[in-house]
Amino acid sequence: MRTTKKRTPWQWVAVAGQLGFAIITPVILCTVAAYWLSKRFALGSWVVIPGIFLGLGGAAVSFLKVVRILQMDTQEQEDEDA
Repeated sequence: MRTTKKRTPWQWVAVAGQLGFAIITPVILCTVAAYWLSKRFALGSWVVIPGIFLGLGGAAVSFLKVVRILQMDTQEQEDEDA
């Protein structure tokens, strides 16, 4: 059984940084990949728009994963305190 402690302010800063990175990275990567595809294969600039939406979808999934992990940690803390 894992023992959990209350999070320090620095741990919350780390979680906020992880959440920010998890949200912005898929958007940037998908947008850059779509831009590269449009230039490489002369598809036109319309390809970038679906790339942005794919990135936003990936960001939403990453956000939900981080929130789920935080909820599990909080639940473990509450179970331990009870």
